[in-house]
Amino acid sequence: MAGKIQIDAGHNQSITAFYSKPAERSTTRLDQTLVIMSHGFPGHKEAHHNIFGDIESILAERRYHTLRFDYRGCGESDGREEDFTLAAACEDFQAVLYWAKSKGYQRFIFAGEGIGGALAIMNMGPDVRALILLWPVFDLRGYAKSGLGLDKVSEQDKGRGYVESRQRRVGLGLCSELMKIDIRNALKEVYAPTVIFHGAQDSAIPAAQLDIARRTIPAKRIEITTFHDGKAGLEQQNHRKALLFQTRQFIEKYI
Repeated sequence: MAGKIQIDAGHNQSITAFYSKPAERSTTRLDQTLVIMSHGFPGHKEAHHNIFGDIESILAERRYHTLRFDYRGCGESDGREEDFTLAAACEDFQAVLYWAKSKGYQRFIFAGEGIGGALAIMNMGPDVRALILLWPVFDLRGYAKSGLGLDKVSEQDKGRGYVESRQRRVGLGLCSELMKIDIRNALKEVYAPTVIFHGAQDSAIPAAQLDIARRTIPAKRIEITTFHDGKAGLEQQNHRKALLFQTRQFIEKYI
């Protein structure tokens, strides 16, 4: 059973998500576990050649329930791209969790790519049993420049409320957040088993960001795989196959 659903985000807006679960219920704890996938910015639930769809497929074979959604201002959800902020995205994440808990889910696995990895960490609670991070952003200020190409805000930008960069509209609210927010305190609260995948040739999210994870995350079980010839999105077939295989092994090991 799989299909698109709408989740109320408040403010007369809704979040579009793709929800997948086995047609038949089982008596295992898998029926109480939901894998929630959080995309980056810019991005959507099918970004990077649908990496989340690939993860969904391999987990469906093992009867896992999954949900991948678009933050407001992205993909098929309501809102404008220039209104995307980390604060609004956290509201969306909480709306998704509220919906999931109303459906009876009690255990969660978070998967996040890019800034979506930071958002997953910012929304973790004790019911999160594992964390899957794909090229995660740990240095928000650094990503503003390397990933979004933000240098400075002009008077023209201030007048229209956003910066046009790399064919994207980056709102001034997001610009401000990226410059001010330090997620290391949130990283210090990550005790769930964690797996991280990264491409060493990713210029938007340099591999040096992994040093922040190594120094800060206290989880006893943390696995980091760096593909030395991997580029942004790890879209090469050999990288994608390895990522999917290791993801399935990781979940089965710790859940």
